[in-house]
Amino acid sequence: MNDSIGLYLNDIGKVSLLTA
Repeated sequence: MNDSIGLYLNDIGKVSLLTA
């Protein structure tokens, strides 16, 4: 479960960098 959350947050981080 922790891994899933980590991947989810990682994806958000990537999107944030792309949109920034």
